[in-house]
Amino acid sequence: TISLIISCYVSVNKVAVLYRAATGPLGYLVIGTVEPRTMAITWGTPVSLGGDIGSTAMKRIADDHLVIAYRNVGTNAVNVRAVTVSGTVPTIGTADAPFSQNASSQGYIAVEAISATKLVIAVRETSVANKGYVYAINVSGTTLSGGGASIEWLQTGAGAAVSSIAIATVDTDKCVVFCRNETDANKGKGSLVVATGVVLSAATEVEIDANASSNFKAEQITTGTCMVVWKGGALGYIQGRVASVA
Repeated sequence: TISLIISCYVSVNKVAVLYRAATGPLGYLVIGTVEPRTMAITWGTPVSLGGDIGSTAMKRIADDHLVIAYRNVGTNAVNVRAVTVSGTVPTIGTADAPFSQNASSQGYIAVEAISATKLVIAVRETSVANKGYVYAINVSGTTLSGGGASIEWLQTGAGAAVSSIAIATVDTDKCVVFCRNETDANKGKGSLVVATGVVLSAATEVEIDANASSNFKAEQITTGTCMVVWKGGALGYIQGRVASVA
């Protein structure tokens, strides 16, 4: 039995899947190549992450270069690891553990490559009243280095419990973090986070849905804009908005 399945584009005709296998239990990363005529996928050999995993996130940095983030069930910490891919063989770097405790539910970790050399990770930090914290670190190949201090991304709602986290890049030094603010009637919020090197600052958040919101997903459209979709509104339907950053 497998669970916590997420996938990611790697490069032309190549995909990655991160999942948890009940046997062990262990987390695995596997790479597949796509035959463009038949759309058949040929999978490589799954590579173990070395232990059980909880909440997961994955993002492409560049062709054949990924970042994965997950809760290490053995320690409860959030592990962040860079991955390079050759053919269908992933090489997984040493874990960085910027956050001490995280729960297993999906949506409690999000990761984004805001440039080819810089990553941003956002989490629900269960050791600090489920508040939302965001963190930046440098990446080169499979090496992570020079992580900055984490900050709360909710400013007027500082101290709020968050969930259903998503991040979208809007520039090489900016991203928008979206979440469900559980302390404010589960409303949907979006916060601009600016990275000066690995030092982060957050602008006052914007309310994007006054109703209970969940299941946020976000992607960059072009420099300065991103799109976010979620379940919300008065009737609990799928919603979508484009965010523009000057």
